[in-house]
Order: sequence, then C-alpha cells, then structure tokens
Amino acid sequence: MRRFSHYSDKRLKFVAVLMAAMFLLVSCSSLREDRSVNEIGYRKDDVESSGYLSFYPNIYSFDSITGQVVSYSRELKLSSWEESPIVLVREFIETFASIGFGNLSDSFSVDNITFSTDVANIYLSSGLYITDEQLFYISTLLSNTMIRNFDISYCNVILGGRRFTVMDRDLGLFEMRTGILSEEFGKIKSKMEGLEDTEKNLVNHAFYVVNGKDSLVTSEVRSIWVSKGSDIRKAAEILVELADTKNLSEGHDSPLNEMVFIYTIAYGSDELLSDFFRYSDGTFEIMNAQNLLKFDGDGGIKDEYLASLFFTLKEVLPDMERIAIHGASSTLIISERDVEDRLGKRRSIYLPSVDMDSLIRVERTVPWARSMSIDSVIGLISQGRKDGDPEKVVGAFTGGLSEKDILSVSYGKDCLMIDFSENFTDALSRLTDQGRFLMIYSIVNTICEIEPVKRVLFLKNGERITSVSGSRLDLFSPLMPNPGLSVG
Repeated sequence: MRRFSHYSDKRLKFVAVLMAAMFLLVSCSSLREDRSVNEIGYRKDDVESSGYLSFYPNIYSFDSITGQVVSYSRELKLSSWEESPIVLVREFIETFASIGFGNLSDSFSVDNITFSTDVANIYLSSGLYITDEQLFYISTLLSNTMIRNFDISYCNVILGGRRFTVMDRDLGLFEMRTGILSEEFGKIKSKMEGLEDTEKNLVNHAFYVVNGKDSLVTSEVRSIWVSKGSDIRKAAEILVELADTKNLSEGHDSPLNEMVFIYTIAYGSDELLSDFFRYSDGTFEIMNAQNLLKFDGDGGIKDEYLASLFFTLKEVLPDMERIAIHGASSTLIISERDVEDRLGKRRSIYLPSVDMDSLIRVERTVPWARSMSIDSVIGLISQGRKDGDPEKVVGAFTGGLSEKDILSVSYGKDCLMIDFSENFTDALSRLTDQGRFLMIYSIVNTICEIEPVKRVLFLKNGERITSVSGSRLDLFSPLMPNPGLSVG
C-alpha cells in the first residue's frame, strides 16, 4: 500500500483496497478448492515417494580471483541418509576449483569417513604430489563443508596417511575457517617459522575416552602442547594426556594406568620411550603393556579400552594400521576393523516433560555406524527415559504405542513418511491435546535433526490421517520442527 501513500486521490486508494480484497478472495477460494479435490488438499510432491532423498548441503570452495572462501548449495540425490557423508565428500572432490593440479575427481578417492562425538575423520587417497599449501586449501574447505552440514565442530582430513603440517609441525584438528586462503596460509607459515625447534605447538586433538554407561568411546577435543619431535615422542605425549583422568568428563574412563604414564613416560628420555613404544610400517608397538594398560582379572583388555587406545593414537599417526600390544606372556594385535563397532556418536532426542509443558533435550550415545539411521533414532525415542536422564522427562511413545506399530519408513525428497498401524490414532486419542502435541513433536524435532530431513508426515495403514478422535491436531500435512517447544 505504500506506493499509494503519496497520492491524495482517494479513488486510487479505493481501487487499491478493492484489488487487495479481490486478490484475497481469489486466494481463499483457491485454497478451499484445493482442499475439496477428492477431499485431499495437498500437493502431489509433498508426499510422492520419489525414490530418493534431496540433500541441499553448503559446499565450500574459494574465489579463484580473490582467494576468498565462498560456499554454494546444490541438490544431491541420496538413496539413504547413511550415505550422505560420502556423497558430499565425492561432490566436493568433483566440483572443487583447480588449485594447480586440475580436476580432483580424476586423481582422488575417498577411502573412509568416520564420525565421533564432535569430529569427522576423512581419509583420502591421491596419486599426485600435494604441496603444503594445496593440502591446507583442501583441508580447510573440506572441513568447512563437513562442519557446516553435520553435527560436528572439528574435522580431521588425512590424505595418503598425511595430515596438514608446516615445517613438520602439526596443526591438529581443523575448525571453521574463513577469509582469504593464501593469507591464512601465510600467517600460519610465518608463525611456525618463528618458533624454535625445541618449542612445542598448541594444537586441537581428539581423545577417545570410554563412556562407561554405554561401553562406547567418544571424543573429547582438547588443546594441548605437542612437541615437534618424533612420532614416538608425540604419541607418548598424547597418551599421557589420555591417562590423566582429572581431565576426563564425568562418567568417562581411561584405558591407561595414570601414575605410570605421568611419572615415567612424561619425563622419560627418548631412550626410555624406546623401551615402551616402537612405530614402523603402520604398526605401533607397546612393550611392557602390563604396566601401562588396564588389564582385567583374566589378563585381557576390554574392547572399549582397545578402541580408546586405537582411535586416540590414530589421531596422532594417521597412517597407523594396527597396534601390537606385548603383554607379559602374549601379544595382541588389533586393527580398526576389530574396534570400529565401539566408536560412538552422541545423538540428541527430545522427550516430553513430566508436566507436559515442553520437550526436553537429552543425549544418547549410539554406535557411529547407526548414528544417521532413522530406524535407530526412532528406536531411541520409543525407549523413553533411561537412567541418567533428567527425572522430569517421560517417554514419547505413550498411550499404548510402541515401535512395533511402525509399519514402514519411506521418504520423498526432504520429507520422511512414517506409516503406523491403526494403533497410532488410538494411542493419540487416549492422550490430552497437549500430550498429543508433545508426542508428535518429540518425533518431528528429533528426526529433523538428521540432515537432510526437513519435514515428517504421519500415515496410518498407508493413508493420510484426516482426523484424530477428540483432537484438533492436524496431521494431514507434513510437519516441520517446532524449536519453541524445546528446552535444555
């Protein structure tokens, strides 16, 4: 209406008001007409099972003229949520701007991607010679891409067993970084050149510690001082930090004997360290392990302790393939495959408060391989409250509903469709309006934290839910998250 405010002619104002009213009338008529078509008022593409999931990630690159970090978004088509990390990294490689060696897709491959609590580890291979500056560019932009699109704060990019270093100094984990890449690289290089050879370097490292309640290992990222010295020296310093239990979060445990590490290894000479550790050809050897590690009464080591040790050392030695643990009477050799099922990731779920006035965020630790599985997340919601949760939360699946009532889970583009048995609406009808509201949004808010799901549609026996007895809750259309309901 502003465009008419400078005119004094009242007829123009009248015409404007009349046009607006006509537009509103036509719009409302159209909406009513849509709702009346076969008594189903929805766009076909809202729920049509397209056979793929649309993912619109932010992919980072840089302006070839200015060198400034930039990002763009495009649609990626997935067949399942679990494949989104590797699809995204491959897309990054295929579309990455040339930095002196042509198109990356012809020369790079993705070997593995793992997630822990707050860290993504990306293992790449390439037959090309990569300079420090080029590796800095790749690590920065790929880290930005992963951090922006997944629930993490740090990224570890390993290319052919090599992580980005300057003058043999490790920068540790990458965080989000912006600015002009060439200038950022110059600042880092100047800083490293100004350090004495004997000085240590402050870096971010992930320590994989045992979550006693779940028998899984999750990462705790700490900034620590690490020597420029040999791989053995750096590994020993990292293990000393892992052994120092006063730095661990509550409920976490270390696989190492704290006093031995702090008073022997920390202050030991290189000659002393060689009595305990060796590293060559991808094998890290631990001698006299009975003095360093926590063995159980039967002379064995818990699987979660082995996983803690393996993934923490892998952080320091990216090309490490196995650990040989030499005990008093036997040798145990472990690889990543032996312990990968112990690597965990924290997932947030939303459960109703006991007084039914809000949703409360609680956390679960799940195996990383299942951390992006919709079935796994729905299972967490259905389990309800567990020991360690706030006493003021209750289970989301109430009124007689259980996970067995889910007939299928499918998707169309960014919309997840959950098909329940008829018990779903029966269970809802037994609840108060507020109870129904919180139960539904417990599911929606939790599932929509997993990219690329944006909406959730509830079905009953494969059909749209037109009404719920005794309720004004509208489940006819896909629902988006309601963050205003959540606390904590």
